[in-house]
Amino acid sequence: MAPPRRKPLDPSNAPKHIKKSKAPKYETFEEALDYGVELEEKGERYKTGEKAKRFYEEACKLYEKAIEFDPQAFEGHYNLARTLYTISQIFLLPPLSSNTLEMAINQYRLSQKLTESPILWIDATFNLAVALLSLADLVEDLQEADEQDAEVESLRREAAGWLTSVAEKQEGLLEEMERQNASVGEQESILDIGEEPEEDIDKHDHSPDQDEVQAENGSGRAWEETVTTPSLVLDTYILLLSTLSLLSKDFSASRPSPSALPEIPPIFQKFRVLDSLCARSGAPRTLDILVAEASAKLSVIRSAFEDGRPGWMEECRMVIATLKSSWESIKDIDAPGSSTHNTPRIDQETRISVVCTLGDAYALLAQLQRLSALQILLQTQTAPMIEQVQEIWTTLSLSTQCSSTALSILTPSQQAFPSTMPNRGESSSVLLALASLSLQRAVLADEPWRNASAIKNKAQLITNSITYSRRAAESSGTGWQTALAPWPSVMGWQSRPSWVDGGWEAEQTAREAILSNIRSQFYKAAPEALQEVEKTLLRVKNRLQPTDVRRFVKELIEDHGILRGGSGGEEEQFWENVINVL
Repeated sequence: MAPPRRKPLDPSNAPKHIKKSKAPKYETFEEALDYGVELEEKGERYKTGEKAKRFYEEACKLYEKAIEFDPQAFEGHYNLARTLYTISQIFLLPPLSSNTLEMAINQYRLSQKLTESPILWIDATFNLAVALLSLADLVEDLQEADEQDAEVESLRREAAGWLTSVAEKQEGLLEEMERQNASVGEQESILDIGEEPEEDIDKHDHSPDQDEVQAENGSGRAWEETVTTPSLVLDTYILLLSTLSLLSKDFSASRPSPSALPEIPPIFQKFRVLDSLCARSGAPRTLDILVAEASAKLSVIRSAFEDGRPGWMEECRMVIATLKSSWESIKDIDAPGSSTHNTPRIDQETRISVVCTLGDAYALLAQLQRLSALQILLQTQTAPMIEQVQEIWTTLSLSTQCSSTALSILTPSQQAFPSTMPNRGESSSVLLALASLSLQRAVLADEPWRNASAIKNKAQLITNSITYSRRAAESSGTGWQTALAPWPSVMGWQSRPSWVDGGWEAEQTAREAILSNIRSQFYKAAPEALQEVEKTLLRVKNRLQPTDVRRFVKELIEDHGILRGGSGGEEEQFWENVINVL
């Protein structure tokens, strides 16, 4: 949801030329707020870098000054919250990012209480929920591997509650607007029969297709407010469902017996509401809904598949079938000479979203297949059947094809210079997925799998994994350029930087890429590879933390069942040595 903007002052009322030697004075609430918006928008134009960060920080100072002039004004608190959130996500690392994020949350809470406008309340509350979810993710990322998730769950439950309230209010506003539109339509029909009306009745139109309206916030100040439309309600429900799916970790315990097929939780009935909203919308967003539903289902399945029961595999295959059908439809639209040439092309973001989610589904299915085979191995002490292992290889290959397709959809400039692109995190994530998939296929050459295809391609697959993880780290744009080189000495790489372009999410992706690279070097098992691991650890020891390693290993065990050599085996010992070095 696009946050509302304070309208800048009329140019005729704006201060004229100001000499550089004199700092501008902001002596009223309006002046401080409007120039804060101007600086914030300059930061948006620069997107990243020192200049963008400086503009955002100056905007915060002006919003704080505006609050001093009028502590009860919604605008000051809301704009300050929005800018603090942006800074926390794009520029800062923990603990500064979490502190700034908490400040943004407090300002959103204040702005909630300072408006009687339902639309402004919706804007503030939706963004409060987004900030709470970001904080939950951050807290979860920084936890030790064995720590409980009570705080994370509390934050997500609060966010889910606010999103539910937002969705209900949005639906109520939408229904009211539709009733008013119907009333206006009836008046127009009557007027069409008689004479032309003397007055233009357009002023009564409350069309949901209208993007913005002017509103008063109880103080005579004009605002640009986002009007509730079906597409905005969809956005709220999609985020709500994604949040609820993360809260469904105890779902598997509700099944009556080990052989019972899984039942999708009641939250997915909400997708019927989305279908209804799409029917009322002028531009249905069926692909967005499909991807959101698939992602939510995969999240539920992933949190409950620890026993590898066949029912979960069947549910996963159903998700794959739906996504595959949609992807085939997209390819038909794109094909030259297609009979669907009059159908509008699907935008790049949606295409990448569909194919990446399909790839995730294949990767999850491969994990289920692998855990099922391990379960047979533990119970019978016999190696998995050749056909069963080949099925895992095939599923991983299909997931790899999806990730490769997603990478090819990115423009050539994004592939060549991903660290300079606005969506560089997208390419980093795809490269990281390719690194993981390459290594997963290579591991099938070892005991107990001994897959013929994996044995034949093992060396190349490990090399691919090393290359992909290296590129993922470089493309994160967080100072890991030149393939794991030290942090530039001019910035004092011996001490951890307080901020980086891309924020914590990009930094976390880079750290995961580094650990993936180290793991691939370990599986290469050549003397020069192990020497490279030692060099890498010396280079990154001041940016990589033991907590990062423990979390990475925990996720490996959750995803793949066992590490190489089993409990207490060679890989587990390898990671203990890595932690000791750090």
